[in-house]
Amino acid sequence: MFSFVRKNTDEIRASRTLRLYGFFLFIPHVATWFFWNWGFPLDERLASGADCWPFFPSCDLIRPSILPWVMPTQWLYLIFSILGALLFLKRRTVTAAWWVLLAVSAYKLLVTAQDYRFMGNYHYIPNFMNLLFLFVPGKILAARWFLVVIYVSAGLLKFNSEWLTGRAYFREILLPGALVPFASLLAVVLEMFVSFFLLSRNRGLFSLALASFVAFHIFSYHLVGFFYPVVMLSLLSIFALAWWLRELPPAESEWSMRGFGFRARAVFCLGLILLQAVPLLSPGDPALTGQGRTFALNMFDSFSRCEPLVLREREREWVDFSEKRNDVGVRIHCDPILYLGQARQLCREPGTEVTLGLVSKRSGEQIQHLIALEPQTCQKKLSFHLFLSNDWIRSTPLDPFARR
Repeated sequence: MFSFVRKNTDEIRASRTLRLYGFFLFIPHVATWFFWNWGFPLDERLASGADCWPFFPSCDLIRPSILPWVMPTQWLYLIFSILGALLFLKRRTVTAAWWVLLAVSAYKLLVTAQDYRFMGNYHYIPNFMNLLFLFVPGKILAARWFLVVIYVSAGLLKFNSEWLTGRAYFREILLPGALVPFASLLAVVLEMFVSFFLLSRNRGLFSLALASFVAFHIFSYHLVGFFYPVVMLSLLSIFALAWWLRELPPAESEWSMRGFGFRARAVFCLGLILLQAVPLLSPGDPALTGQGRTFALNMFDSFSRCEPLVLREREREWVDFSEKRNDVGVRIHCDPILYLGQARQLCREPGTEVTLGLVSKRSGEQIQHLIALEPQTCQKKLSFHLFLSNDWIRSTPLDPFARR
């Protein structure tokens, strides 16, 4: 194990690009601290109930025991993130910086695992990049290709009428209305095609592509807030650093299919691609059903609207717990996972039965879809499979002219 760690730290130590990129990889951690303390207050969210991940359905049971530790550990998270960034600036402290990056990344994963509301690409993408930087050889080459795969995957998600017409935005975009569809299409072209020019050896093409992505993320600030642009601009720095410090991988190694390094990079990127493919293999519209998207990119490719139904029956008395979720991100507020979790927590009460239902639609569509309608949810002991289709989730179009 230690020899494996030494190989990775030696590669970082030998490259000024990688040492500086290690510094930049701590910026998303510092930004996460600000986000969790002001933009999306961590302690308030943890105290306001529990929305558990499918792989951790009993997260609410341990919530009281972890609440007292949240803020003290948050300060440690910030301190070590700043310390780790500084340690990467010196060759002799690279090994210590590597271990600090591993520790703060593990802490962040542990915190995000406490609640489904903590999911988001601003965590998903840097988590994968941290994993790559820590463990995958040929890091400059791997990081550049990883980001291209991310951008292409994001562009594919946006290739739908809701995004291309501009109806997916939940905030007003700072453009004339007539230009919104063009700008939406331009974002798809940028991510799916221009991203490959980030790998170009031609200085002009590379500079134009990099400047386009920098402008894209800066412009997105008024739509998505500060966090995501800061994360992506930090990760994009690998392209500029490798160019300016003249540490681009040899052209022949860019396409070489030999050696352990290639196999490790191929497995990593192929695994990422397969995770994006899982939702496409699930029945129904994954933007509405949420199936297969737990470990995939969660782009703002649609603005879904829904009507949930959560009815509790106990001692022949019905209580309606149906309520739209306005305390979660717009992209996930209609995910069946949220309402199944609420139903399962109600099912823990003795003598209780729950009826679970959900009707959803994309904002740009007229037709609603029946996503779930399950009486006797407690008796059926419903669960959410991460990679397989779920029998209780459907995507049945409802006739808008049918008698109600």
